[in-house]
Amino acid sequence: MVTLTDRRQLRSSDLTREIAWAIHKTNQAFFGTAYRRHGKVFLATYTVHEKTLNDGLHAHLLVGVPDGALQLKPNQPGLSVPEHLVRAWSSVAPAYRRSEGQRWDPIWDLSGAFSYVQKGVRSATDIDTVDVMNTKFPTSYDCPPPAGG
Repeated sequence: MVTLTDRRQLRSSDLTREIAWAIHKTNQAFFGTAYRRHGKVFLATYTVHEKTLNDGLHAHLLVGVPDGALQLKPNQPGLSVPEHLVRAWSSVAPAYRRSEGQRWDPIWDLSGAFSYVQKGVRSATDIDTVDVMNTKFPTSYDCPPPAGG
C-alpha cells in the first residue's frame, strides 16, 4: 500500500495525471518490453483520492506485482516497487513532494487495507474519489512460473 502526498492543493484531474505518470515509469522500470511494447504485464493498482486537512488531496494505492513478472526484465532497478513509485512521484515536483514524506507499507491483511483506502467511499455520491484511470485489475499474465515453483 502506497500513500502519495503533495503540499499543493491539486485538482483531482491533476493528481490522476501525475499518479499515472509515476505508475507508468514504475511499470517501464520493472517490466521493460513486456509492458512498453506488448502491454502484457503491469502493476495491479487500486487508487483512491482522499481530502487532506488543508482541503488538498492525497492518494492511497493498493499495488500488486504479478507472480513471476519481476523475472521478465534482466536489469531491475535497485529499488523495490513501492520505493520506485515514490521516487517517480516525488521527481515530478520535488519542491512539493519529499520522498521521505511519502509512505508505503506491505499488506498483510488485504481486506483491512482495502477497508482503509475505502474509508471515504461510503455511498454512490463518494464514488468520484475512486481514481478509475489509475485502477487496473489485470485478468491474467503471460509470465514464467515463479522460481522454485
